[in-house]
Amino acid sequence: MVRVLMVVMVLGWSAVLVGAEPLREAVAEIAAAWDRAMNEAAEAAEADLGATLQGDLEQPVEQADEDRPVLADEFRAYFDGLIAEGEAGGDALARAYLDAAAIVAEGGDLDAALEFFREADLWGERAGVRSRARFNFAQTRFLQARAEVMGGETDAAGPAGGGIQGAMQGMLQGVQNAAENGRQGPDFEVIKARLLDSANAFRAVLDVDPRDAEAARNVERVRRMIKAIEEQQQEQEQDQQQQQQGEDGEPQDSDQDQQDQGEQEQGDKGEGEQEGESESDRITDWLLDREAQQREQRDRQLKAIRGRPVPVERDW
Repeated sequence: MVRVLMVVMVLGWSAVLVGAEPLREAVAEIAAAWDRAMNEAAEAAEADLGATLQGDLEQPVEQADEDRPVLADEFRAYFDGLIAEGEAGGDALARAYLDAAAIVAEGGDLDAALEFFREADLWGERAGVRSRARFNFAQTRFLQARAEVMGGETDAAGPAGGGIQGAMQGMLQGVQNAAENGRQGPDFEVIKARLLDSANAFRAVLDVDPRDAEAARNVERVRRMIKAIEEQQQEQEQDQQQQQQGEDGEPQDSDQDQQDQGEQEQGDKGEGEQEGESESDRITDWLLDREAQQREQRDRQLKAIRGRPVPVERDW
């Protein structure tokens, strides 16, 4: 199956326009006119800068980025006019949207490309047109997930090397490198959301073309990628928790040691008190025994005295 985005990557824009319909020719003319306008603006800005450096102008004349025309807006205006006038629809309009999406994607405007691929799917009538729109939407969404891993860098030409599979390996390596180098990792939730959109779009291709083996393989590949991202996310979260526990562990151990020491001192004090009470009991018992012994001794002495004869005084 011919893929618009992949054909553009290999053969260039002329491949898109082979046997082009009037709407597709108009899309190509809009893109060419925009390129000319951008080139002329760049040349004018360069000339103004040169004149400023030579002192011919008091201040440089700069064209702000927001004042420059956006190619996607040019396409939107063209398509809105066609639809409002009822001059186009069906597969013809869908193919024109596919061409416009491929052009803006090559320029790095992936959001606009997604928008045009959706429109192509909505306007398409034949399964071949709609499956191309859905496949390219899925691939573009995958490229956005890859860009999130790579720090915002987009590769509008499509996944490098081994296709989706090769790009998946590069994405995982990028996540691991960020973690190993101590850099702030990518937003896992954003990546997973984009990958999920990609997997769903690849799955939607099978709804209109169940024989598309490439789309079926990509569904499983992207889903495995989501699972691998989740595992990587869990590992990083566990590492962060362990690191946090390690940092917070020292004060907690110190507090625990103090608590244990306090409990030990209280225990020693309690044991000392118990020992003191036992000693007092022993002294009391000894005193009682001694008193009893003294009482018995006095009793024996009294008995001995009472048993003696009383001396009588003689009066002679």
